[in-house]
Amino acid sequence: MSQENVEIVRQAFAACASGGPEALADFWDPEIEVGVPPELAQAGTYRGREAVLAWISEWSEAWERIQYTPEEIVGDGDTVVITVLYDGAGRGSGLKIDGRFWYLNRLRDGKIVYVRLYGDRNEALEAAGLRE
Repeated sequence: MSQENVEIVRQAFAACASGGPEALADFWDPEIEVGVPPELAQAGTYRGREAVLAWISEWSEAWERIQYTPEEIVGDGDTVVITVLYDGAGRGSGLKIDGRFWYLNRLRDGKIVYVRLYGDRNEALEAAGLRE
């Protein structure tokens, strides 16, 4: 199951890159939950497809340009952590950003049911039970 789930997460990010955030919804369970920790922008918990899409749309509107590039994907069972390089420029401000986020994904029946963002790789892997 692990490799299948890794492929689902990989496909979700590819769909988002080519079709925008709305393309992700096809990969989500209707009751998806996304957790954004306090140290990241738009911290909070978002539940359900509509709330998660609203969160993504609000985040995307802040940027003149934003690009996400998946780098490393590791999985074990129903848990997948993907490292995503981001690069962008703020709308109006032109503020340049780049860095990495780690997305812990939990899947059930081929759908993503839970996502938690991390600003630190080791924290994400530890939370996923995938310590090196």
